[in-house]
Amino acid sequence: MVERVPENIPPKPPFSAAYFLALAIADKALLHIESLEDLLEMEIPAAGQDEMELMFEDSVLDLPILRKCTKGKGTIEEQMP
Repeated sequence: MVERVPENIPPKPPFSAAYFLALAIADKALLHIESLEDLLEMEIPAAGQDEMELMFEDSVLDLPILRKCTKGKGTIEEQMP
């Protein structure tokens, strides 16, 4: 049986955390996580815990999350305006 969502409940927003997680993995910004496989191998938090603390590498602490992109150089380390 499929559960119907009442019409007065707005749809959930897209999973925006996945976008930022993908950026962090691409930048190798997370401590001990260099790939999606590394993330998937991590132990899942116990029941009742809805978050997992991820630590950043010191080398990326001053790197802007959203950076400029150019045709010639691709992503550069300048902050988007």
